[in-house]
Amino acid sequence: MFRRIAVGAAVAAVLPLSLTGCAGEKAAGGAEPAAVRLLAETARRAGQVETYIADMTVESSGPRVTTTVRSRLRPRVAMSAVVSGGKTGCTETRLIDRMAYCKLDEPAWRPGKPWASASVDGSSPGAGLMADEVARVRRDDPAEQVKALAASTDVRESSERGRNRHLTGTLTFEQALARFDPKIRPERERTYRTLGVGTTRFDLWLDPAGLPSKAVMVVSTSTGDLTTTAVYHDYGRPVDVRPPPAAQVAGF
Repeated sequence: MFRRIAVGAAVAAVLPLSLTGCAGEKAAGGAEPAAVRLLAETARRAGQVETYIADMTVESSGPRVTTTVRSRLRPRVAMSAVVSGGKTGCTETRLIDRMAYCKLDEPAWRPGKPWASASVDGSSPGAGLMADEVARVRRDDPAEQVKALAASTDVRESSERGRNRHLTGTLTFEQALARFDPKIRPERERTYRTLGVGTTRFDLWLDPAGLPSKAVMVVSTSTGDLTTTAVYHDYGRPVDVRPPPAAQVAGF
């Protein structure tokens, strides 16, 4: 139930960190060393961010899905994600410390209690899924996203000249799998093969402060391209996420 809110983000955000190359020569596969270094510096800057907002859109052969994520990464994790379009299971997800809440899009769930909740700790129903959600929040923050792109062996900086710097490259099926924990990698590989996942093309724009401002991932699948667009903004602004009213919440 508490699955990834955007399938496109799930596919595009599973790539390992691999920084290679040195000044004056091409990195493996033709990556530009300067672009690799820029990704590393961007990840460092993004790793210092405590809060951000992301507007995400996933487009494929199915319904268009949009998600607005408001996230606080530290000192205490908090996140809210509001989803519209398609059949998502949860129209809103809130994560506060070790407790997660899902506002279900099933009217018959429990009358008067549209929210389901579960702790990531202990053996309560849904605990394992909640633990996955906590890991997802940490993995999908801008810093981790940028680190993932560094796995590309052909990353380069666009020749465009403008206010925002622009990086582009591709990622392979194998690189996509490499970031997963070995314990769950076989399951993810089966999912990827079922979807017919192939190459991912990406574009990343940086704002004047050197932080990610926009990322576009185009993932080839057996049913056509799946495009995820994420626009990051409001870095460092306060993010206040509160539990839903207790009277509206039911456990699993």
